[in-house]
Amino acid sequence: MKRATAFFNRPHLIQGAQTLAMIFCMLGTFFIGIDRIGIGAVRPTTYTWLSVGAALSAFAALASRRARSGAVPLLVGIAIGLLSLGVTWLLTKAGG
Repeated sequence: MKRATAFFNRPHLIQGAQTLAMIFCMLGTFFIGIDRIGIGAVRPTTYTWLSVGAALSAFAALASRRARSGAVPLLVGIAIGLLSLGVTWLLTKAGG
């Protein structure tokens, strides 16, 4: 007898949490930079993006029982956010 595959299982949960953590960290980093440049201060709601990303990273680490599963999306999201912020800054300086 063939066993049916689960539609949604634990690896899907971990991967989804990692993906969302990376996206929230990326957006949080980007918006923090934009806020600092634009208005000179960071809005409290902007910190929420990074907080949600950190919470999802912690959830992914706990669900997978590996610290690396939570740290990598956090660090990659921050790195991509900084890269996007740098590209945006360069484009504004170049007049593009």
